Amino acid sequence: MGPKGLRIVTGTDTLASTVGFDLLGEELGRDVEAALRTALAGGAIFHNGSDPLAVFQASLADSLRDIESHPRGRLFQEFLLKGPYEGEGDIPAEFRHQRLSDEETTTAITFI
Repeated sequence: MGPKGLRIVTGTDTLASTVGFDLLGEELGRDVEAALRTALAGGAIFHNGSDPLAVFQASLADSLRDIESHPRGRLFQEFLLKGPYEGEGDIPAEFRHQRLSDEETTTAITFI
């Protein structure tokens, strides 16, 4: 369990199948969907189907699986849940388990 009882990602296929392009925000989601449609219309072949949403969801599931299985994936999930320490210098004791250090944040971002 993560902070405040939040679970670290599991069940990637189920999670990925519940999202759409709106996960990316209106403009980026529209652009990604259009790019996949154009690629498919141009003859691109994806191992996971010929529908832009199916391709997106399968790619998301693959990425989530990689995050789950990689040693730094858990740190990345902690980064998403906790965020970096906003101040300068060492993290005060009261925030030590609530925020990531600069080094942890750098490691998590470098992982992605």
